Amino acid sequence: LISTLYFTVYADDRAVKIKSSSQNREQRVALVIGNSDYRGVLSKLSNPINDATSMRDILKERGFRVIYSENTTKRDMRDSLNQFYSAIKKGGVGMFYFSGHGIEVDGQNYLIPVDAKIEAKSDTEFEAIALNKITKRMQSMGNRLNIIVLDACRNDPFSRSIGKGGLAKVEP
Repeated sequence: LISTLYFTVYADDRAVKIKSSSQNREQRVALVIGNSDYRGVLSKLSNPINDATSMRDILKERGFRVIYSENTTKRDMRDSLNQFYSAIKKGGVGMFYFSGHGIEVDGQNYLIPVDAKIEAKSDTEFEAIALNKITKRMQSMGNRLNIIVLDACRNDPFSRSIGKGGLAKVEP
């Protein structure tokens, strides 16, 4: 009998423990979103779909149940997020991966759906998904570990400064 070993990092005590594959593995659920086909003032992006499909495939190989969505509208993003929240409330590990446009407005980070109608920065809170709402909801689910990976193009189309952009600092 050959048994595969894998490592698990426990967030509460930071200890690395080795388990064999013959033991029960905890649930692992990931939401992977790749947005490339933007309309309006935000430019189309060439890499998010490739990055998202690669991430999806790797996570599946690692035992994650993956909820995958590409070129999502705001409604689609909310539907995918709600499906994800329902799945992670059963415990285990939750991972959220987003590849697409992101923007910071007044210290808040937003993830941009492909159908966002953002003509001015002030439109962002109504047209995009606030990252802090995602992190708070994930935290409230009570699963053991949450992982968030943002692969976001952060060019600010509303800034007059060259090279201006970026997301606000996110505290773990």
